[in-house]
Amino acid sequence: MNIIIKFEDILRQLDFETAKIQLETEIMGTYNFFWKSKKSAKDSFEDNDKLIEVDEWFFGFGNRSRWGTLETDLLEEDIFSLEDFKYPVNK
Repeated sequence: MNIIIKFEDILRQLDFETAKIQLETEIMGTYNFFWKSKKSAKDSFEDNDKLIEVDEWFFGFGNRSRWGTLETDLLEEDIFSLEDFKYPVNK
């Protein structure tokens, strides 16, 4: 998904703690994407936080607090799946 690749390129240039994007679509619903920098974050999270760890940050779907914890339970429909989307995104 091109927008995720472009947004992550921007994140690499910023000194950030957390970042969120909300994608609203007419047909597929609303999706939340979340990034937490490893520069300012602890190195691990609980399994129930359901974050994906990559080299530079932690990534997650769903409605999350500023610290990355889920504000509401993560449901299957909260995970973006259009165009066979998988994280991490390959360029």
